[in-house]
Amino acid sequence: MKTGLNNLFLSRMLTGGLGLLLAGQLAAQTVTRIAAGGQFSLFVKSDGSLWGMGDNEAGQLGLGPVVLATNVPQEIVSSGVGMVAAGYQHSIFQQGNKLWVMGNNQFGQLGDGTTTNHYIPEAIYSANGFSGITAVSAGAYHSLYAVNTAIPSISRYSYGLWAMGQNEYGQLGDGTTSNQDSPENILIVDEGGEISSVAAGFDHSLYVLPNGSLWVMGDNSYGQLGTGNSLSYYAPVMVVSSGVVAVAAGSGDSFFIKSDGSLWAMGLNYHGELGDGTLTNKSSPEQVLTGVTAVAAGLAQTLCIRSDGTLWGAGDNLYNELGDGTNSQYNAWFPIGPSNVVAIAAGEDHSLFIKSDGSLWGMGYNYAGQLGSNHYSLSNVPVEMIVPPPSPTISSISVAGTNIVVTWPTNQGGFYLESTTNLTLPAAWGAVSPGAVIVNGQYTVTNPISASHQFYRLSE
Repeated sequence: MKTGLNNLFLSRMLTGGLGLLLAGQLAAQTVTRIAAGGQFSLFVKSDGSLWGMGDNEAGQLGLGPVVLATNVPQEIVSSGVGMVAAGYQHSIFQQGNKLWVMGNNQFGQLGDGTTTNHYIPEAIYSANGFSGITAVSAGAYHSLYAVNTAIPSISRYSYGLWAMGQNEYGQLGDGTTSNQDSPENILIVDEGGEISSVAAGFDHSLYVLPNGSLWVMGDNSYGQLGTGNSLSYYAPVMVVSSGVVAVAAGSGDSFFIKSDGSLWAMGLNYHGELGDGTLTNKSSPEQVLTGVTAVAAGLAQTLCIRSDGTLWGAGDNLYNELGDGTNSQYNAWFPIGPSNVVAIAAGEDHSLFIKSDGSLWGMGYNYAGQLGSNHYSLSNVPVEMIVPPPSPTISSISVAGTNIVVTWPTNQGGFYLESTTNLTLPAAWGAVSPGAVIVNGQYTVTNPISASHQFYRLSE
């Protein structure tokens, strides 16, 4: 398996002479962020690389049109990735000041001005030097992201919400039911702060303003907006005035956490996903748990992390997405078992979590390989997922006349040298020929300095 192991250890700069950058020994790489989509999963490693596994039929893994699915993690982007979100068949990620998208674009949810699927990452937004992307979320067929701007020289501070994609029920919050294939500014406020939590569900959306107020829009058939009725809202409406710190949105349900750690739920409850001990839908927010630090909503299952680091679940478990060893449905919150959990994600029929040691775990349906376990069998208990190891130590880099010489230890075999002309996504990496030979007990590659070989890495 080629993993593209992220060690951009040599850069030849054509302007200003030859520049060499030697990366030291990398610490063991851990997983820092996760996202679970329809039948696929994404994760970000501590080196900023983005990886994916599972279904890629619409390009949601960004691996091109040939790869339809993979049951082992494949590298998508080699560095710099921060926030990541997964919808039903599309993905969004933030890399520095840019927002990238890939996958299904039937309703314009990628925001590139078309309805054409994209099988490799495409940049749709680039913040200026005063702006930053503060939150992203991918629903079934729509997308949300938030941006803040600070220009102290003119004492202007603002935050805003942007939306694109399907809008049949007003989930974009623009006052219409028209789909939007380009990012549309829903809200901009000239004051300090930022929108740090947004959630896109199947046909509804939620976001939290800096003052802790909760705003909602879109489909409300099951009461998922928490307005006390079943009326859809085509523009944002406030349902909680203060104290909200995080939100999550599932198929027809919604959740929010308040600053006191209380977890609140509303909406669809056919499978007990609200965790209130009933199977009755709720059209107004209901407190269902205390001491909660994070919540994630899937198709019909819900996960949360409590303040002691334990993982809890509620709702549908037909495909073992709650990981308790059974396929029993639960209408009340119960401890699944793992401790030291720091992050969670819930997909259509599978669930992911990260432990405090940076290990990645998954459970549930695995038909497309979304658990990254090198097979397609579901798992009824949490299993540790395959996370590719860090790249090997580079022994030396030197310039010999018109050649660049790179060496690495022979006890780290199986790696070969690749190069590319630039790092603009998608970077076209190619193997350097001739390959490595053993010189003085080291793998050695000698490559002529040329414009076609500006950046180098080791791959497996």
